[in-house]
Amino acid sequence: MYPFIQDLKSNVLAISLILPVVVSLLLAYEASKARYAPRGKLFAVLMLAIAIWSAAYGFELASTSNSNSA
Repeated sequence: MYPFIQDLKSNVLAISLILPVVVSLLLAYEASKARYAPRGKLFAVLMLAIAIWSAAYGFELASTSNSNSA
């Protein structure tokens, strides 16, 4: 009846990755502002990389095509 509900059920994992992306971006922002921490910039880069990876993995899970199958 409502096809978007089935799509939503299959993409629960993809949607659930929004929270880690937001948290990682917030941590990266706060760590980049921290001047007292000697490794704050390095931690910010790590959190940014984790956010990018989580977002890319969420997009991979949300994709409906299977172009890698042989």
